[in-house]
Amino acid sequence: VDRSLFQASDLLHHIAGISNPNHSGVQRGLVGWGTVTLELRVPALPELRKVFQQMQLQNRQLGFDETVKESFAEERIRVCEILLNRSYTPYIREFSKRGVPVSLRGRVWKRMLEVCTGEKVQQHFNRLKQDTKAAETLVDDIVRWEVLVAKNNSDFFPFDETLETVLLAFHRDHTMLEKGPYSHPMASLPRISAQVPRGLVP
Repeated sequence: VDRSLFQASDLLHHIAGISNPNHSGVQRGLVGWGTVTLELRVPALPELRKVFQQMQLQNRQLGFDETVKESFAEERIRVCEILLNRSYTPYIREFSKRGVPVSLRGRVWKRMLEVCTGEKVQQHFNRLKQDTKAAETLVDDIVRWEVLVAKNNSDFFPFDETLETVLLAFHRDHTMLEKGPYSHPMASLPRISAQVPRGLVP
């Protein structure tokens, strides 16, 4: 059973209910031919070729061209290893546009997102996991519902427990508020405690 808060059908229903001033269905006699009344400009073929010029046939793409030339995958792995050993992230971002080897995707994503992990970060994450076990928050059930939706997807179902652990910890991480562009009042709140004040009935 899909228990997510918002369904795709709900979004479509609201979009279909929008009355857009640029809709020319009445003039064209196409009333009722489309659910969404918003008319978007379709780029011309020369414009599309310019935008997607990096996907031209002469530019090989990992995921397809290795079926034609087996050495292409080995070449991409070799080049990727060289770029990962350098400290210049734009090289990796440019390289990834034509496909990243599966075995190196984790390292590539870390480099592109500039994620730095170490013992201090791991200790902080372990502390957040302990906070998750110690006390429930109002959004925990919402997080679990969203994980259930991902669990039904064949691309994510093996990682549902990992997703739930990370998301529940993320919602308890006050440092995320401190890294924002503004100071949020919740950033100064104390850490979640599992102890209930005396004299209060839960």
